[in-house]
Amino acid sequence: MRLEEYMQHLQSNSPTIEFSTKHGKMIVCRKQTNGIGKLLEAAKELLQAMIEAKDVPTIEAIHRLLDLAIVLNQLKLQDECLVVGNCAMQLAQALGLRAAELQKVAAQTISRIAGLDVYKSRMCPLFIQAISICEAFAIEDGSDSAKVTLLEVLQYAGAYAFNYPALCVQWLGRAIDLIVNLPSAMVTDELRGVVHLSYGASLADLKEYSKALAVQEHAVTIYRSLESKYDGPDHKQNLAGALLNYGSTLFEVDRHEDALSEEREAVSLFRGLAVHGQDEHKKGLGNALLNHGYTLFRMRRHEAALSEGQEAVSLFRGLAVHGQDEHQQKLAVALLNHGRTLFEMGRHEDALSEEQEAVSLFRGLAVLGQDVHKKLLGEALLRYANTLFEVGRHEDALSEGREAVSLFHRLADHGQDEHKKGLGDALLNHGGALFEMGRHEDALSEAQEAVSLFHILAVHGQDEHKRVLGEALLRHGYTLFRMGRHKDALSEEQKAVSLFRGLVAHGQDEHKKGLGKALLNHGCTLFEMGCHEDALSEQREAVSLFRDLAVHGQDEHKHKRRLGKALLNHACTLFQMGRHEDALSEEREAISLFRGLANGQDEDKERLACALQHYGRMLSKMGHVEDALSVEQEAVSLFRTPAVHGQGE
Repeated sequence: MRLEEYMQHLQSNSPTIEFSTKHGKMIVCRKQTNGIGKLLEAAKELLQAMIEAKDVPTIEAIHRLLDLAIVLNQLKLQDECLVVGNCAMQLAQALGLRAAELQKVAAQTISRIAGLDVYKSRMCPLFIQAISICEAFAIEDGSDSAKVTLLEVLQYAGAYAFNYPALCVQWLGRAIDLIVNLPSAMVTDELRGVVHLSYGASLADLKEYSKALAVQEHAVTIYRSLESKYDGPDHKQNLAGALLNYGSTLFEVDRHEDALSEEREAVSLFRGLAVHGQDEHKKGLGNALLNHGYTLFRMRRHEAALSEGQEAVSLFRGLAVHGQDEHQQKLAVALLNHGRTLFEMGRHEDALSEEQEAVSLFRGLAVLGQDVHKKLLGEALLRYANTLFEVGRHEDALSEGREAVSLFHRLADHGQDEHKKGLGDALLNHGGALFEMGRHEDALSEAQEAVSLFHILAVHGQDEHKRVLGEALLRHGYTLFRMGRHKDALSEEQKAVSLFRGLVAHGQDEHKKGLGKALLNHGCTLFEMGCHEDALSEQREAVSLFRDLAVHGQDEHKHKRRLGKALLNHACTLFQMGRHEDALSEEREAISLFRGLANGQDEDKERLACALQHYGRMLSKMGHVEDALSVEQEAVSLFRTPAVHGQGE
C-alpha cells in the first residue's frame, strides 16, 4: 500500500511531492522523482519476487530480503524497512545455527542491516554481534578466505560507526592486523585503501594525531597508486578524500603549509571531476572547498577563505535546487562557515544575512524530525544569536538563544551525550547574553545547570567531557566574580585549575590553553581578595604556559593575545606589590605583542590601546609624567577602552 501511494504521487502534476512518513512530511522536488521512481519499481519487483517465490533456498531468501531492506531504507520507509530487516537477520541467525560455514552469511547479513538508517540506535550492538559471529567462524574454519570475510565485516563496521571512534579504532586496528598477515593477493588495494582511510580518520577523531598521520599517509599512497594505474573517476575521488583527511591531521600537528598543499591537490582533483557535471563530484568539490577554506580561516587568511567559502556556497546552492536534504544541509553549513569568515572580517551585517539563511534552511530540515537536523539547527541558532548580540540586537539574540536552549533540552531528553553537551553549550551562551544585559541571577542559573550537565558527562572519564566541564566551571566562576561573590568564584576556579592540570599531562595545546585561562581567572580573583603572593604565582604560571603556546602552538595569533592579557594581569599584581620596574617590563612586552597584532582587526588595536593606557597610568604614578602623557596620547589615537585587569578571554 505504501509503495502504491508513492507511485500515485509521482504520477501527479504537482511540482513537489508530499507524502506521510513516521515523523511527519517529506517533500521531494520533481527533479528527484526519476530516481525515486526507479527505487519504487525495484522495491515492487523485490517484494513481488518474495511473495511469488516457492521453495526458494534460505540463503537466496536472505539476499532478497536484504536487497529489499536497502531499497526501503533509501525510500525512508522506516517501519517497512525495520520489518524486512528484522526478518532477514532472524533468518540469517537461524541459518547460522545449522552449520559453522553458514555463520559467514549471518555475520554479513547482520553487518549490512546494521548500516541502515533505521537501525542507527542499535548499530553498535549489531556490529559487535556480527563481528563476534565472524571471528568465531574464522577461528573454527581457519582458512584465509574466512579471515578475508572477517576483514570485510570489520571494514564495513568501521566505515559506518564513525561516530564511535574508539570502537572503530579497535575494529579497524584488527582489520589492519589481518591485512598484514593475509597473503597480499587476497586483499585488494581498494580494500586496503578504505581500511586505512577509515582507521586514520578514527585515530584523528581520538586526537591520536601521530598515529593517524602514518595511517593516512599510507592511504594517500595506496589511492595515488590506484589513480595512476586506472584512469577512472572513482580512484580520483578516493585520492581526493584521502588527501583531505591527511590535510586536516597535518594542520592539527602544526604543519599548516603542508595541510594547505594536500587540500589544494584535493580541490584540484574534484575540480577536474566536477567538469563532467555529476552532482556527486560537485558535492565533493564543495566539501573540499569547505575544508580548504576552514584551514585558511584558521590561519587568518580571511580573504582567501572568503573566496573558497563563496564558491562552496555557490556550488551547494546549485545542488540544493534539486531539493535533496543532503544538499540543503551542506548549503546551510557552507553559509555558516562563510558567515563566520565575514564576522571575523568585521562584516557583521553580511554575516547575519548568511546565518539567517542557514537557520531558515535548518528549520526546514528539522521539520522532518531527525535529531541530526535539530542539532544543526540548535548550533546555527547559537551562532546567529552571538552575531545578533554583537550588532546590538540584544533582545533578538536572547530570543534565538532561548530557542536553541529549548531545542537542546528536548534532544537531551533522549539521553545522548552529544545532545547534553549541546544543551550545556547553549546554556552557557544564553547565560552570557543574559549577564551582559544585567540579568545576573538568570545568567547564574543557566551557568549552574550547564556545570551540572557537564559534571554528569565527565563521569565517563573522557578528556573532552572533562575539558568542557572545566570551561563551564570557569564561566560559572566568572559570573560569580562579576557579581562580587569572590569566595564562590574562587571555589569554581580551583576546581577548573585542578581539572585542567590533570588534562595537561596529555600534552595537548587545548588543555594547556584551558589551564592558562583557569590560572589567569584564579589569579585575578585572588588579587581582588588581596592575596597578592598567591595571585602572582598563578599569573606567572599562566604567562609561562601562554608563552610556550605562542611559540609552539597552532593558533599563534590567539595565543599571543592570551599571553599579552596574562602579562598585563601579572604586571598589575607586581605594581601593586611595589615591584614597579618588573611591572613596567611586563607591560612593555605586552605592548610589543599587541603592537605586532594590531595591523589587523579593530579588537587588536583596542587591546593595544588598553595596554598603552595601563602603561601610561603606571608611568604617571611613578612620576614619569611626560612619558605617561606621550603613551596615553597614542592610546587615545587608537581607541578609548576600559580598564585591563579582569577575567575572561
